[in-house]
Order: sequence, then structure tokens, then C-alpha cells
Amino acid sequence: MDIDFREAVKEDIDFIMSSYLKSFRTSFDNTRMTNDVYFHNYSKIINRLMSRCHCLIACDVEDNNHVYGYVIYEVIDDLPVVHYIYVKYVFRLVGIARMLIDRSIGSNHTIVVSHVTKVYDTINKKKERDWHYNPFLRYYENKRS
Repeated sequence: MDIDFREAVKEDIDFIMSSYLKSFRTSFDNTRMTNDVYFHNYSKIINRLMSRCHCLIACDVEDNNHVYGYVIYEVIDDLPVVHYIYVKYVFRLVGIARMLIDRSIGSNHTIVVSHVTKVYDTINKKKERDWHYNPFLRYYENKRS
């Protein structure tokens, strides 16, 4: 599978919002709130992240509208922060998430994550990287670099 990488564009926002909200809905504390509370409030958090962060898209080389996944990330105080990684289910386990991280923040860094999921737990068990969880960075007011 040939993969290309590009920055997200306006046309990607609906897909990013929908996939982020749906995939993160079943994570940990999110299951303890109603759909109305979750979707109303979390869409605001995602919009804030998208306004200040970078979003790198993994896509098909021949059709860059065919999106495989994305990573939302930024650098805060010289520390790379990964806010969310999403890879479509049919494209998981082929290394796309790892490629997105390597392309966005590099491979030699301690990584801070602001969201954890079951997939994060699986990746973190491998101990290939130094990962740290800090959910408060979701709300940090950083200027886009």
C-alpha cells in the first residue's frame, strides 16, 4: 500500500470531527455521560484543538481524498503533544499510526498524549517510546506554530 501524507484541508474537517467523536465516545469516562452532553461539549474541544494544532493526513498516493487516518498534534514548551490519532479500521495494524507519528513529531522524542484509548494502551504496552498522559493539555491555550 502506497501512502502519502498531507496537511488537513477544510474538506477534511467533517470526516475528522465525525471519526474523532465516534471513536472517542467509548473511551473510559466518556461512557458515563449522555450522548447529548458528550457530543455537544466534545465537539467544542475538537474545534479548539483543530484551530491551534496541526493535523497530518495519511492518504492514498493516487487519490489524496481517500483518507486512511490522521494525527492531531502540536508542540508545547518544546515537547511534542499528540492529541489524537485515528486510523480507519480496515487500515489498522499496518503501521499507519506509527508513520503518522514519525512524520509529524519524529521518532526520537518523549511523547505526551492528551487522550488515551484502548489502542493507546496496546501501543504503550510495547514500550517502544516514552509516552506520558496529560489530559489537561486538551485545554491549553497554545498559539499554532
